[in-house]
Amino acid sequence: LLAGAEGAVRLASAWARRRKQFGARLLDHQALRHRLADRWSEIYAARSALDATCRRLSEPSLPHVEIAATKLLAARAATLAADETLQILGARGYTSIYPAEQMFRDVRLARIGGGADEMMREIIATSLDVADPEAAARLDAYEAADFPVEHVQSGR
Repeated sequence: LLAGAEGAVRLASAWARRRKQFGARLLDHQALRHRLADRWSEIYAARSALDATCRRLSEPSLPHVEIAATKLLAARAATLAADETLQILGARGYTSIYPAEQMFRDVRLARIGGGADEMMREIIATSLDVADPEAAARLDAYEAADFPVEHVQSGR
């Protein structure tokens, strides 16, 4: 999944280095450079999460929430990377000559198969609906202190 996402960003980057628009390469346009950088960063974060989760798979108590969060993050990063590739390739991205359309179909399936995004979010959300005495105590202290607005805004 993430290898496909990385391949998509590499393909889009190669095209953006080659294709010229408005007298400059696509990659010379800051907006496109930043979009590709965002996709690359998301893939990196997803790989890091996947690596951390896989290292813990042998543990008997690996929470389902961590697996769900990793799958959700990876699938969404891959889908965004494939979508961005289609956008950058333009009409070429929809042809069978270029692999972008196949990449998009392949990564999009990850958000459906093996547990849809909505199911992953439900697993994650369930873990958020658990009493957290430490956070509740901090919240109580903040509310009891009745800080002036300027105190809260300055972060003190």
